[in-house]
Amino acid sequence: MAFTLKAVKVPANSISLEEARVRMFDFFRSSCRSIPSVMEIYNLQDVVTPSQLRSTIASEIRKNSTVTNPKVIDLLLFKGMEELNNITEHAKQRHHIIGQYVLWSARSCAGFGYQR
Repeated sequence: MAFTLKAVKVPANSISLEEARVRMFDFFRSSCRSIPSVMEIYNLQDVVTPSQLRSTIASEIRKNSTVTNPKVIDLLLFKGMEELNNITEHAKQRHHIIGQYVLWSARSCAGFGYQR
């Protein structure tokens, strides 16, 4: 079973914290723009709304808001881009998306103290 990397593009290293911050905001925008197609691909309309997915993405990004090293931010950005690429290319199944992004956000919002 051969796996080829098609569209995973390694971003250039950020020189400053501000540049890394701008790249993170660009990634957040592109993630939010892909939400309608992700909802259509995985048929998530009956489970979650686009605003709930958007807030889940925002909370995942905010988890690492204390990171100040541009190299670490670049690494996290690369991981996020890889995850988004896997989701948009349908490399995951529906229950993976629901378990990781829908149920996780519902548990954390309901105050169950769920931690990954």
